[in-house]
Amino acid sequence: MPKPLTAKGASRFSPGAQIVAGISLGLPLLGLWYCFKWHHSIQFDDPRLNLAAHAGLVVFPLIWVGLMNYQPVVYESSDADIVLDRSSYISRLPVNWWMMLIMWATPVFALIAAGQALTAHYLPHPESLSTSPGKAVLIMVVVFCLGAFYATILLSRSEPATRISKEGLRTGILRFYEWKDIHHLSQHGCLYAIFHQTNPALPATSFRVRGRESQTILERHLSEHHIRIFNESEPAYQLTKVAVVLGFAANLAFGFWLRTHTSLPLAADILVSFGLGIAMTVALEKYRGVANFGKLRPVLKLTDEGASGNSQTPLS
Repeated sequence: MPKPLTAKGASRFSPGAQIVAGISLGLPLLGLWYCFKWHHSIQFDDPRLNLAAHAGLVVFPLIWVGLMNYQPVVYESSDADIVLDRSSYISRLPVNWWMMLIMWATPVFALIAAGQALTAHYLPHPESLSTSPGKAVLIMVVVFCLGAFYATILLSRSEPATRISKEGLRTGILRFYEWKDIHHLSQHGCLYAIFHQTNPALPATSFRVRGRESQTILERHLSEHHIRIFNESEPAYQLTKVAVVLGFAANLAFGFWLRTHTSLPLAADILVSFGLGIAMTVALEKYRGVANFGKLRPVLKLTDEGASGNSQTPLS
């Protein structure tokens, strides 16, 4: 039976990071409290100050996201696991690009729409910018939530290395593929894709293996468990990628339709696009059979001042 990873938790912020956190949290919260208390909109007579204040509605939440990812969580596994390599989101794009592509329609739409509004209206007349406190909170919440979501995908600083053991392959914090559930692997240079028994036509995920020693270890385990390397793709794989590209385009087009045919604020348009992306991605994962992929929750190891001795609790 495979053992879960142990999450040791992140180290404390440095004094400099604590100062940045205090300023980035305290300054906007104090400003919003003042506006709510005295029923003021966010607007200043000085055009540059007014533009800077409104830019802060986007910049401050992104700083919070950066602080959240400043100290990565450290994961440990059992001594029986062998580390093959580390695989970032970017390094796996040649195989995995289509799995989350539809979700990227939202930030693309948001950047284009915000850029159009900025160049057409806000930069020529920054003094006309005026935002109510309630709308400002909505903007900051949307930016923070979306920033945290996409930063988790892109940064992956806490993602553990690809590990191999007699039980199977671990390619992420939650995902563990037992040998009996692996139909076959494909290889493209140093990138390997795992095809699950649930849907052997589509890759479940991919991982990178560099170095002859790591490749030898992987090949030995594949031979022991009678798992072949097969590089031919089925027509269903190609059709799925075409459908994903069309879904991305449809999400993007619908976002711009909302901008031109409705009076919804940009934040609401972005949320609708994000919700549509979630719905289509969930449908894609259902077709891929992701629910049947191996899931092994990590265990949180409490060893800091907040814990009395060493204890472990499952992460939900």
